Amino acid sequence: VAPDADIDMAIGSLSKGGFYHAGQVCVSVQRVFAPKSMAREVAARFAEVARIQKIGDPTEPETEVGPLIRHREVDRVHQWVTEAVQGGAELLVGGNKVSDSCYECTVLYDPPKDAKVSLMEIFGPVICVYPYDHIDEALE
Repeated sequence: VAPDADIDMAIGSLSKGGFYHAGQVCVSVQRVFAPKSMAREVAARFAEVARIQKIGDPTEPETEVGPLIRHREVDRVHQWVTEAVQGGAELLVGGNKVSDSCYECTVLYDPPKDAKVSLMEIFGPVICVYPYDHIDEALE
């Protein structure tokens, strides 16, 4: 997210990209980098969107976020989120199993660089927001 970004437009598009198909798309939005001066606001706005997502049976018309492909994937996503929080990430929303097959839309603020959520594709409904001082830091 650039300093001069239209936050409303960015949050809408990026949230959809992170939570669509429960984050199980190879191009899902998982990591969002924002200038420190606005990173908390960006993360809070993602959390607002995550809180209102209807999670559940994909055959129900009101469902916005469906199940993960396997029960063990729900366990893995939960383990990665828990690990990130234990390592210092701030859990803004989510972080819980909804059922054996569904996981809450989750937003983490500033996970450690060595956390699995920072190093690998999570394939789950998790968006991580990383603050930066200089864009070059974000690209490292």
